[in-house]
Amino acid sequence: MCFALPGRIMKAEGNNLTAEIFGKRRSVLCGTEESVGRGDHVLVFNDIIVKKITKKGFEVMMEEMKELWK
Repeated sequence: MCFALPGRIMKAEGNNLTAEIFGKRRSVLCGTEESVGRGDHVLVFNDIIVKKITKKGFEVMMEEMKELWK
């Protein structure tokens, strides 16, 4: 089973995007038609942004992930 990980865009310069995912910064590509910029919360699968999410959605997912990996 595959799943996307929650992350936050830390740098957005044109097509060059950097997301922080569980404390690690990674170069990512935007695979959605939604506009994505610095500070946005996103779901990332295989270094590709698949969806922009709300801050609340990000926080809920992070809590659920912490529970899974206890």
